Amino acid sequence: MRRMDKGVSSKSPRKSGHTPFLRRRDLVQSPVKPPKFRIQVKLRRSRRGQRRWEKSQEEVRGEVSGTVETKGGTPFELLQTAAGRQDAGARDSPSRREEALLLRVVLPLSSLAAPAPSPPPLAVSRKWSYAGSGCRERNLGTPGSGLEAARQARAVLPPARAAAAPGVAMTSELDIFVGNTTLIDEDVYRLWLDGYSVTDAVALRVRSGILEQTGATAAVLQSDTMDHYRTFHMLERLLHAPPKLLHQLIFQIPPSRQALLIERYYAFDEAFVREVLGKKLSKGTKKDLDDISTKTGITLKSCRRQFDNFKRVFKVVEEMRGSLVDNIQQHFLLSDRLARDYAAIVFFANNRFETGKKKLQYLSFGDFAFCAELMIQNWTLGAVDSQMDDMDMDLDKEFLQDLKELKVLVADKDLLDLHKSLVCTALRGKLGVFSEMEANFKNLSRGLVNVAAKLTHNKDVRDLFVDLVEKFVEPCRSDHWPLSDVRFFLNQYSASVHSLDGFRHQALWDRYMGTLRGCLLRLYHD
Repeated sequence: MRRMDKGVSSKSPRKSGHTPFLRRRDLVQSPVKPPKFRIQVKLRRSRRGQRRWEKSQEEVRGEVSGTVETKGGTPFELLQTAAGRQDAGARDSPSRREEALLLRVVLPLSSLAAPAPSPPPLAVSRKWSYAGSGCRERNLGTPGSGLEAARQARAVLPPARAAAAPGVAMTSELDIFVGNTTLIDEDVYRLWLDGYSVTDAVALRVRSGILEQTGATAAVLQSDTMDHYRTFHMLERLLHAPPKLLHQLIFQIPPSRQALLIERYYAFDEAFVREVLGKKLSKGTKKDLDDISTKTGITLKSCRRQFDNFKRVFKVVEEMRGSLVDNIQQHFLLSDRLARDYAAIVFFANNRFETGKKKLQYLSFGDFAFCAELMIQNWTLGAVDSQMDDMDMDLDKEFLQDLKELKVLVADKDLLDLHKSLVCTALRGKLGVFSEMEANFKNLSRGLVNVAAKLTHNKDVRDLFVDLVEKFVEPCRSDHWPLSDVRFFLNQYSASVHSLDGFRHQALWDRYMGTLRGCLLRLYHD
C-alpha cells in the first residue's frame, strides 16, 4: 500500500517480504485525519500466516473498538499496544500486521460498527416516532380486528436516525408494518368500496367511536386507514380476475377472507343497477354516471367500480358456451345468488330491454331479475339445446317467429268465444272480481296474445315489459284485482287452451305462457 504524502517517498525501495507503510515518526507528529477514501489491502500469505493474521485481527478489532471510543490516543500508541500482543516469531511480518492495524485505526469507526440487529419475527409491526436522539413508541389500540389487531402484532424495532444539518432540529416519523397474514378490516373495506377518501373514512371512523374503544390517537387512526387503503389498491388488480387472488403468493389471506373480498367487491347497489339496467355497457353510458351519482346519492367512484364490474363480467362471458350462471361462477367465484343477479344484468344488457320508462319505475331490480331468470330458462337457445353458442345470452329467434301462430286465439271469433266460455265457467264463484273479468276478458286476451305476436321485431322485444304493464297490469289494477284473483285467472286462462279442439300449438303456448304467467304475477304489485 502506498499513500502519496510529503512524509513518505514514492520511490522508497521495496523490502523483501512486505509492503512499504507510513512511517511512525510521521504518525506521531501529525494528528489523524479521517481519510476521504477507503483503501482496500490485499495480502498474500501462507495458510498458517493467514490463520495467525485472522486471529490477530480479532484481537486487534476488540482492542481498537474498546480503545478508540473510550480512551482515544494516537494511532502510534494504539499500534504499539496491539502489536505487543502479536507473536514476534510469527511468519507474518510485523509490518503487515501493523499496516492492517493502522488501516483499522485511521478508517472511520462506521466501518467497525456492530451488525444490524436481527429482524423481528413475522406478523409484527410497531410505529416509532423520534426527534434527535429520543424516540417513543405509539400504541395502536387494544386486541381485536383492524386497528385493534395491529397492537397485538407489535414488536420493538430500532428507530432510524436522520442526519440533521448543524443547528437544525430534524424530526422524522416512520411507519413500519411487517407481517405474513394480511389484516383486513371489514369496516374500512366497506368505506373503500363506497368510494370514500381517506380523510372522509377517518372522519366516519372517528364518529363511530373507535378512538374511545381502542385508545388510539387521530394520527394513528389516519395511518391505519391509509395502510388499509394501500392494501386494497394493491388487491384491486387481483379482484378484477378473482382466480388470480386464489393462486397468488404475495398476500397471505385465508380462503374465507378471500371469498369475502370477492363477494363484497362485486356487490352492487340496487339503486344504481336500476338506473343502468338494460342500457348498453358502453362509454356513452359511463358518461352519465355523474348524473346517476347525483340522483342516487352514491359516490361517483363507487358508481364507476360497479359499472366496470358489470362491463367486465359481460365481456368475459358474452362469447362463452354453456350456462350463463355457471360461467360467471367459474370465472368470478361469486355466490349462486350474486351470480344469478349478474346473469340477469348481462341478459338485459345483451337484449336491451327497456326499464327506464316512467310506468316501470315502481318495479325493482329483483322484479326484473326474476323475469330474466324465467326467460333464460325457457326462451333462450339453451332452453332447447345445451350445445348452442351463447345459449343463455340470446333469445331463441325461431321461437319468437313461431309466436305469431298464437294470434289465431284472438283472430278467430269462435275460438275466442269458446276460450272465454271455458274460463268463465271454471272461475264462476271463485273470483271476487268475476264480473270485471268477464267484461274485460277479450281485451285482456288480445293484449297477451298480441304481445307474443310482436316479439319478432327487436324494438318490440325491448318494449316487452312496457307492453305487459300497459296491456295487463294496469287494466287489472284499475279494477282493483287482488293478487290471488290474478293468479286464478292466469292459471285457468293458460290451462283452458288445451281444451280447444281447433288449436294445434299447445307446446308453443305452454312455453310462452309458462314464462309470461310467472312474470305477470311478479310485476303485479303496487
